[in-house]
Amino acid sequence: MKKNRLMMITIMMLSFYSANAQTIVNSLAELREAVEQNNQTIVMTPGTYSMSDLDSDERNIICSGSNNSIDLTGVHITCTVGSVSDRYIIISGDNNTLRGMELEDVYSNGMTEVTDFSAYNKDRETSTVCKGLKGAPDITITGNGNLLVGIKLTVRGSYPYGYGSMYGIGSDHVFYLDKRCGINITGVGNTIDSTEVQQRAFGHGIYMQGDADQTVIKNTLVEGRTRAYAELYEETETYDLPYQSGYVMPYEDNRAIPTDEVFSLSEDGFRSYGSTGSVTLENCTAKMMRGGVRLYLASSATVTNCKSIDCGITNYNVTNNGEIINSSGNFSYDNLLDFPLSRKNTNIELTIIPSPNATGPHDITEIDGSGHTIVFHRTPGPLDPNLRSIVVIGDNCNITNETEYPIVLKSTANANTIVSCGVVVDNGTNNNITQNNCTFDAALTIEAEDYTNMLGVETTTTSDEGEGSKVSNIDADDWMEYEITIPSTGTYYFDYRISGVSNGNFSVEMNGEIIEANTFDATDGDEIWETIRSSSPIYLSEGVDTIHILANSAGWNLNWLALTPECYKSQITSQITTFDLQGVEFSKEEQSEVTVFPGFSVSLVPLSTVGGSWSWSGPNGFSSNEEVVSLSDIQKCQGGNYIATFLNACGVETIDTFSVNVQDSLFIEADKYDAMSGVLLEKTTDLNGDSIVTSITTGDWMEYEIKVPFSALYRFSYRVASENAINFDVSINTKSIDQVVFNNTGGNQSWTTINTDSTVYLKAGIQTLRISSKSDDWNINWIELKATDIVTECNLPYNNDGFTVRNNTIEWSSGLMDISCESDVNIHVIVDGIGDLGESDYLSIYYKLDDEQPILLSETIGDINQMMISSQH
Repeated sequence: MKKNRLMMITIMMLSFYSANAQTIVNSLAELREAVEQNNQTIVMTPGTYSMSDLDSDERNIICSGSNNSIDLTGVHITCTVGSVSDRYIIISGDNNTLRGMELEDVYSNGMTEVTDFSAYNKDRETSTVCKGLKGAPDITITGNGNLLVGIKLTVRGSYPYGYGSMYGIGSDHVFYLDKRCGINITGVGNTIDSTEVQQRAFGHGIYMQGDADQTVIKNTLVEGRTRAYAELYEETETYDLPYQSGYVMPYEDNRAIPTDEVFSLSEDGFRSYGSTGSVTLENCTAKMMRGGVRLYLASSATVTNCKSIDCGITNYNVTNNGEIINSSGNFSYDNLLDFPLSRKNTNIELTIIPSPNATGPHDITEIDGSGHTIVFHRTPGPLDPNLRSIVVIGDNCNITNETEYPIVLKSTANANTIVSCGVVVDNGTNNNITQNNCTFDAALTIEAEDYTNMLGVETTTTSDEGEGSKVSNIDADDWMEYEITIPSTGTYYFDYRISGVSNGNFSVEMNGEIIEANTFDATDGDEIWETIRSSSPIYLSEGVDTIHILANSAGWNLNWLALTPECYKSQITSQITTFDLQGVEFSKEEQSEVTVFPGFSVSLVPLSTVGGSWSWSGPNGFSSNEEVVSLSDIQKCQGGNYIATFLNACGVETIDTFSVNVQDSLFIEADKYDAMSGVLLEKTTDLNGDSIVTSITTGDWMEYEIKVPFSALYRFSYRVASENAINFDVSINTKSIDQVVFNNTGGNQSWTTINTDSTVYLKAGIQTLRISSKSDDWNINWIELKATDIVTECNLPYNNDGFTVRNNTIEWSSGLMDISCESDVNIHVIVDGIGDLGESDYLSIYYKLDDEQPILLSETIGDINQMMISSQH
């Protein structure tokens, strides 16, 4: 008999589970100890902690461990400014995650925002508030592969604070410098996510240095503060830094502090330094920092879906081959975009945010370098009536401009391809221009609930597009008022987003007059919406107006109203080209005011993107119906305002005024000095001016900041009076140019004009004229600088097509030119004779250096064949 055998197989499965040990910490001391270990999950009990809880020599947290998860959710750590002299948190380990902390610098006096900068920066050595970290950050990441997520950092405390970069940023500084930054990264493969840095000290927000590479920053905000330069003139105490610096910008050629500009109190939002590797920014925002996104020193940079606004020197830049994609920014206080070190081959896509309150003289951008591909998108909404320019000085770029802003190609711009909705001014060479006539989404939308006044209506939520709120339960005789700013004169359609169970009727008033009445059919429901439009466009003038909507029926709702331009005032860009006495182009600039020498020629060019008709008026009954006006051999009597009126297709006028100043001299009233020593003023009956400088003695002096209109040779004249012989020195920019010696004039009110024999070469621009007395008891009323010969500024090579002789005698000159910018100058003259020349015909060519005798290059009598004459000096 066969036995059955049963076999049971038992399988034993051993499962190993490994997890980081969880460590709960309840103090900064415990946290400080825990983060030195590896492979942990560290959770800190939520609450407020102070770095002062630690011993004075241990007030930092060094995360030297690796592979740790450090959860600080709900933890608020404060540090009293001045109580710690170095970095607070150092992440030197690898592959750590630090999550959820709020770290805040606090002032011992409880102040949260500095408003009195004079008091803040006073008594630096004894102050407890104006203390930095000698340039160090609150947080630094030196390890690799770390993640900071959900952090909020408020950075306070530096010296100085309130003056931005105007007194220096590094080893070269005017006053003692003690900066404090936010977060510094020097390791590889680190990520910052969902972090906020409120930068309230002079220093960077987040910056990369050293070996930093593969850095990723996303969903992060860095925000600073700004200040108007004009406020600095209110700091008049002797300890105030603007007072001590003489109210000038030491690192901008000591120019006077401007009164129409705004600056950032901090450094850059996102910044990379030299030798750093790649940086990626995603969904990040920079506000009111010196520079927003400044990655031009990284080895590579990619910026996606970012926003930078209200920054002090630029909002964006990237390195060679860098990318800025689907991002946006404005130009309120300086450029939207710049290209330091002439970076090349970038790929940039930016939406320009209008900046109606822009300050200072800057352009939207100045595109330098080469090989860029750039697209500028437009923010939907009203046209910007204050057009600043997109300036191009580089070459071989492809630029698409979908905005109303003009593009100006400077003389150095070469071989660029431009497709533009805005006007294009091409002062360059070999550029390929496509001028598009674009239709913009320029509607001005007003939410119905944003009324400034109303009677009877209610506000409730709506499910209509955009959701938000609506004005509802409108009854007959209810009304709403809205204050609106019309951006540009023109004709507009009114659109209304309405709903209702009954037919409706309402009227619209502006300035007390009914401008339209509307009726509409029921939409069969309070949340069934439709848009109705005014039957015809309405003419509106630029400026602020009040719209009054009066309900003539009940049972309807309004979500929004919009003003959509049908035809508006055209945007005009002004350009002036000048030609010297030889007919050679002297200047070509986007400008509406110019100063020229008598005999110059001027071309006035108002540029518009749309067709229409032009009419001009000007001095001495001048008129023209041409778009471009040319004024040849202009004289002083032709100076003044030339007014161009453009009438577009819908009958809206745009007026552009060109100011042409014809000037051959610079008149300086002696009593209008900018600085002096020892002299007095008194009234005079002499011609030109009602006050004089009097009682001048040996050692007295006067200084005048003068604006020289153009580079030229100038002859000086002085209106003086004295019973004694007159002796004084004249200098320009501290360099002596003349000593004037003259006999007495017969009395202190016996006036005469001294005309100097020699001329002095002065370059165009601001110059400092100083008169230093070497004799006693004399008076001066005015000084005049009269231009005798215009000088072409040193911009070699200089080319001139010269002239053609046709049966008449010609004496031709190239005019004076400055050649001081080159040590050796080659002169080449090409002569081509056409036809039969007799024995009496001749050609003499020579050049002349300064006041030396003319040097003959060639002298030919009779027939002339083609020849080239060269000389080197």
